[in-house]
Amino acid sequence: LHDEHEGHDEHEEGVVHLNADKLRALKLSTATVRHGSLSLTLELPGEVRWNATRVAHVVPRVPGVVREVHKGLGDAVQAGETLAILDSRELAAAKAAYLAASARERLAESNFTREERLFKQKVSAERDYLEAQNVLAEARIEKRLTHLHLHAIGVSDSEVKGLPEASDSELTLYRMTSPFAGVVVEQHVVQGEMLKDDSQAFVIVDPSNIWLI
Repeated sequence: LHDEHEGHDEHEEGVVHLNADKLRALKLSTATVRHGSLSLTLELPGEVRWNATRVAHVVPRVPGVVREVHKGLGDAVQAGETLAILDSRELAAAKAAYLAASARERLAESNFTREERLFKQKVSAERDYLEAQNVLAEARIEKRLTHLHLHAIGVSDSEVKGLPEASDSELTLYRMTSPFAGVVVEQHVVQGEMLKDDSQAFVIVDPSNIWLI
């Protein structure tokens, strides 16, 4: 900064000319540049929220009637822990379809083995052998599709393996489980309530990591 009475060109680019009175009025001061630290506190309004990537809206994958409620508002849960159990006719139908497909596959395998043996012994016609082969392939495809359907609605491999020994009452049971460890912050189910396959039954959050917005 230069005093405008010092004789400098008033149009000198990049220079502002101020006299002493103006400097005092603006309360400007100068100092030597040096290293140091600044003490600055900035206060702003904010909101504490759950980590949006660790919030689970748990819905049943099949419709059913609530038989048991195992967890409620504020309860801590572990990954895979049962939240509620439903009675579901749709689930029973899906399990029955898998069991029927498994039985047809076993029958088709037995028939194919017999026709293959007879064909090799030149007792059975090739047409019968090929037909048995085709029936077996279709039976295997059907079993795989019913197996995939059970997986899609949340039935585990261990449950699928135990289906042949399961009682009729167990075929209707659907377990709603927690996808990860956390806390129940919303509960929208009561015993005896009918739930659709898009009903939001529970909201689970992981409180170990939160956001400040």
